[in-house]
Amino acid sequence: MFSLLNPHKTSSALQPLLTLLTSGVLPKDLQRLSQLNSKLFYARLKQLAQLLQQFNQLLIQKYLSETESLVSLHTSSFTLLSRSGKGNTLKCWNLSTTDSQYGFHVLDTDNFYQHGTQKSPAGLYYLDSVEATDESSNSPLTTVQATYDKIFSRSKFDELGYAYQIECQSNEGSVLRPVYAAHAHWISLSKILPEHHQFDFFLEHESFIRGGAITNLTQQIVAGRFNLYYLYTKPSVKNSTTDIEQKSIGWWGENWSTQTKQYPSGYWDITLCPLTKNKEPNLEFNGTEWHQDYLNQLALWLPPQYQKTISYQMSKHWRAIFSYLYNFTYSQDRRQCFAEFEFESIIEIVSTLNASTSR
Repeated sequence: MFSLLNPHKTSSALQPLLTLLTSGVLPKDLQRLSQLNSKLFYARLKQLAQLLQQFNQLLIQKYLSETESLVSLHTSSFTLLSRSGKGNTLKCWNLSTTDSQYGFHVLDTDNFYQHGTQKSPAGLYYLDSVEATDESSNSPLTTVQATYDKIFSRSKFDELGYAYQIECQSNEGSVLRPVYAAHAHWISLSKILPEHHQFDFFLEHESFIRGGAITNLTQQIVAGRFNLYYLYTKPSVKNSTTDIEQKSIGWWGENWSTQTKQYPSGYWDITLCPLTKNKEPNLEFNGTEWHQDYLNQLALWLPPQYQKTISYQMSKHWRAIFSYLYNFTYSQDRRQCFAEFEFESIIEIVSTLNASTSR
């Protein structure tokens, strides 16, 4: 038995918050402008975050299943801050996947284990170093080689040093090694992808991200429906498209190629390597910078300095709300994919979720 929400009762509680948010009010100002006491505000914010997260996932699944052409998804990592409760800033490693056509933010997964403290140290993040990133090279293929060298210099391929130990302590739970988040991400993603569609997955150049994808998407990869590629993108200094340059790089002579392509936002250097069958990928999507656009907008909406003042749990609620706003209110193109919906209406959101649950 499913318990359906009452649209009018839910709207009475949550519509004022959603109206403020869709009018441009930022998280730091929402409680003051809502005129709610702290207990009521946090209870309603949690309910709003859960509601919008469910609706967001419902529409993302609808978009992915109804798109007739091959869908390209881009997966990349980032770090996010929150308050540790131990006098420092907590830094979590996140893996996120975005749609390359319209920029839908499909899913992100972090490496924080919130329910209690891990008894076994095996899964905990234990490194106390941050790997250097080399942004100085103008040659994409040189950057590829440097990344291989960095991964190969680790004692294990999945030992990514992304933060110091002082940044990985929290009274809300435990920080796990990023490899755990990568596998969790692909498991969760596999559950929302339609069974009989084709997807090109473009991955950040990191061995355990590739390993998590191949391990958890094996059936569809073997069936030839999912194709995996490493991908680097950066704005190009060139003002024209270029021919494809190819080079064998890496421990097993992997075939990398680089070229300059024009997208609506300008010229971009595209460097990639096929990880599954040597199939030419479809690069004719709207852009390559959607992941960075999402992070830029998130930093404006939830500034890093403010992130450091809120708990991990609050950060999670805010991110769920932001993903909804980003997907369905920040872009007219994304919104037009669901022209029949009124995204500012709690009554419509609840009614749509109730109808989906009933089916």
